[in-house]
Amino acid sequence: MRIVLANEKNLFEVNELIKKINLNVEEYHWVISDVTLTMLHDRQNQSHSEVMPDYTDFLFLKGEHFKKFLHDYSYSFIFAVLTALPRHVDHLNISSIPQIEDNERYWNVNYTPVIPQAVFEIGFFDSTDVIFTGDQNILSKFRKKADFISFEEYLQTP
Repeated sequence: MRIVLANEKNLFEVNELIKKINLNVEEYHWVISDVTLTMLHDRQNQSHSEVMPDYTDFLFLKGEHFKKFLHDYSYSFIFAVLTALPRHVDHLNISSIPQIEDNERYWNVNYTPVIPQAVFEIGFFDSTDVIFTGDQNILSKFRKKADFISFEEYLQTP
């Protein structure tokens, strides 16, 4: 299943998005990949680029560490993919890393997460679109919390 946020301007900030859809990040391990031009601000609104530099291929974070990052910093991504994995998946079992920028396959209606164990992915594209891909039951719950459209509708939007 694929859905896209619609008419939700302030949800490009990861912290606000997670609050809005009531996502408990501690339930998963996370892969953060294909990060371009991250905007990170601490609680005093100071910018921090050293926390997640652009040259990082990916980060693997346990849910509790991601929760701490979200507590300490406000995140906005120009491009990035956040992948939620079951807690039993170890970073050594990951052989492919999701990519949204310059990835034609990502725009296929039938795209599925490249990490087979993924529960869902959240793709941030060019500061304008937030695309969810993954488990239908989980995405259906998110769909009740915010304004989403189907991926098919999104592709037909001018």
